[in-house]
Order: sequence, then structure tokens, then C-alpha cells
Amino acid sequence: MTGAWRAIHLDEPKLAFGHDQTADHPKDGLLLFGPVGSNQNPARMDVGVVATPAGLQRYSKWVASIERFIDVPPPNPKRKRNDANTFVWPGFEAVYGALWPSMPFATCLIDADELSRRILGGDRHQAVYSGGRTLRRGVAELPARGGREAGDVVRGRLRRGFQVRAAAIVGAS
Repeated sequence: MTGAWRAIHLDEPKLAFGHDQTADHPKDGLLLFGPVGSNQNPARMDVGVVATPAGLQRYSKWVASIERFIDVPPPNPKRKRNDANTFVWPGFEAVYGALWPSMPFATCLIDADELSRRILGGDRHQAVYSGGRTLRRGVAELPARGGREAGDVVRGRLRRGFQVRAAAIVGAS
């Protein structure tokens, strides 16, 4: 070998946030300056949820929890100090400048017993396929349950970035 290896250090780039500000940490930047202004930032999160009745209740409870102020947890000698959790959370709208209603824009309730029966089958391939088919049927029903506007959102965006996580279809308008 003729050449020696040489290590160089590259500084971490600053992250961009609203009002043309930068910060090292994403939480600092979002809480202090908000997201970068863009014509793609939604004014409201339009969310369609396909879930069991209990799943819909959990979803609504979680969204309600991120909408409100969350204070710094009190010191606890048994817990390691975690600097990431020493900030207050002012609420989703305050951070992102967008509403996220706790009631979904459109919902489709699926039977918990049917879903369990489908996903707990002995053949894992068939169980996943069958459970997925149940969820896809729910997604197909969302436009009818949310009215014409929901139909436009689902048809217009299903191919452009809906995320399916825990039987929730999340998109923004």
C-alpha cells in the first residue's frame, strides 16, 4: 500500500427552521422557531382512521394528549436525567402551526373479533394477507364515511404518501 489513510472531521450541518433560523437539535428548532415555511405545510391534519372501536378511542385520546401543553416531568432520583425531556411541549398546533382534531376526518370501524380471527390464524402468510385485506377494505370505505371531501382526500392522496401505521391512515390537506 502506498498511501496512508487520513481522517477528516465534517461538522454536523445546522437544521433549518421557520423564520430563516437554524439549530443543532430538532426539538430546539421546532419549539423556538417552528417548521420551515412551505406551501406544502398543511393548515389542518385530515386523518382517516380504520380501527376497532377501542383503537379509535385510543387514537382520539392520543391526539388530544399532543394538542395540549405538557410540562417538564418532575425530578425523580430513580430516573436518569434525559435532556431531551427537559422541555415543555406547548402542543401540536403551537409547534407545527397546524390543527390536528382529535376526531378523525373519516372513520371506518372494523370488528375486533373478526380482525383477531384473521390475524391469529396458524398460517402466518395467510393471517397477514387476510388481516391486510380487512384493513384495505376499511380504507376503501373511508370516502363513503367521510363524505365527498373525504373521498377526494383519500382518492387524491392514497398513492402519494399516506402512511399506514397501526390501522390508521394519516394524511394532511
